[in-house]
Amino acid sequence: MKRLNDLTADRMENSILEGITIEGYYDYLEISSSKIKSCIFINATFQGIDIENTIIEDSNLSNLSFIEHSYRKVTFKDCNLIGIQFMDSYLEDVIFDNCNLNYSNFSGANLKNVKFVSCPMKEATFYDIKWKKLEFSDCLLEYTDFTKTDLKDLDLSSCKLSNIQFSMEYIKGLVLSIDQAISFVSVLGIKIK
Repeated sequence: MKRLNDLTADRMENSILEGITIEGYYDYLEISSSKIKSCIFINATFQGIDIENTIIEDSNLSNLSFIEHSYRKVTFKDCNLIGIQFMDSYLEDVIFDNCNLNYSNFSGANLKNVKFVSCPMKEATFYDIKWKKLEFSDCLLEYTDFTKTDLKDLDLSSCKLSNIQFSMEYIKGLVLSIDQAISFVSVLGIKIK
């Protein structure tokens, strides 16, 4: 792997990008088989971006807009992703490990084999997403929006839930812990004596 000091080309392959600040406008960027570590993205705009077989670690990508982009075999680890926009994007074999995803937006995204592990997701939006093999493990889901998303077989039993939003017609088959189910009953308007 070669080490890069900046991001000037439209393609980054078999490279390490470490400890730099990335800003500016990128018409198109393709990143593959690379590692991005301890980088800060400030006022960066990506018209098009495709990331594959890449690790992004200990970096700040907060408030970036990655709308209608593609991510395959990508791991985000220990990243600040507050307010990041993945709307209408395709994510396959993607892991978010210990990332701050508060206020993130995945509306309209297609998620295939995506895992969220130990991520705070306050006011995150998963509105009308399509998914296959979606996993949430030990995440904080507070005011998280799953409206118009089919929750059948989605397991949230290890997560801390508070005021999540969902569509009643899509809740059937949601997997919860006993404690979660008891608190969920009141949301459904059911009274227990």
